[in-house]
Amino acid sequence: MKYQNFLIIIESGQSNFSAYCPDLPGVGSTGKTRAEVEQNMMEAMQLHIDGTREDGLKIPKTTSSAVIMRLEVPTQAEAKKRMAEVPGPPAPRRRKANPRPYTSR
Repeated sequence: MKYQNFLIIIESGQSNFSAYCPDLPGVGSTGKTRAEVEQNMMEAMQLHIDGTREDGLKIPKTTSSAVIMRLEVPTQAEAKKRMAEVPGPPAPRRRKANPRPYTSR
């Protein structure tokens, strides 16, 4: 038996959790708790993989990954100050007039 790791994304809603697997399109699940959505997702993914193998198809290689990034969250005043220091887009260039306007022949 061979094992393969798959990334799942879990999102919390107002009254439940939902999850999906980027490497297995169409595979998703929900649950009232995080533990429940993880269990439901494990079952949904295994069912999908079993059906895929039963049909003689290949299991897709995992290509997704995740990184948690730690960012500074400034106060509103700090954010306004920072944004004021960011240079704006460059002024648009003026086009030179075409000395020979297009004419049809």
